[in-house]
Amino acid sequence: MTDLLRRLTQWTSAWRFALVASMALILWLSTSKLEHPVATSTWDKANHAIAFIELILLARLGWPRMPVIHSALIVLGFGALIEIVQAPIPYRSASLLDLVADAAGIALGLGIWWLTLRKLQQPA
Repeated sequence: MTDLLRRLTQWTSAWRFALVASMALILWLSTSKLEHPVATSTWDKANHAIAFIELILLARLGWPRMPVIHSALIVLGFGALIEIVQAPIPYRSASLLDLVADAAGIALGLGIWWLTLRKLQQPA
């Protein structure tokens, strides 16, 4: 393990806080009726993928020893929770495609995680 990787994984409390804060913000954004424009992609599914890339990376940094599948399922479960919460809200809608976009973001995030670990663990 390189020095940078070792230093990053020493900040687990900060990564965990960032994950919880991000989840709270994402839940609020996904259930609120926003009267002011928020910077987003024009394609809703890209917003989902980007958010879930961030969430899975924070989850891996916050709990580096947790099995990857557990991290992925927990983050995907959060995506499912959002869809369930949105279903009864009149100005929101639940969508299975949103959950698919969440899963794609998780897969992309895990790919980024794996590539970064490989790069950091290579000898200089």
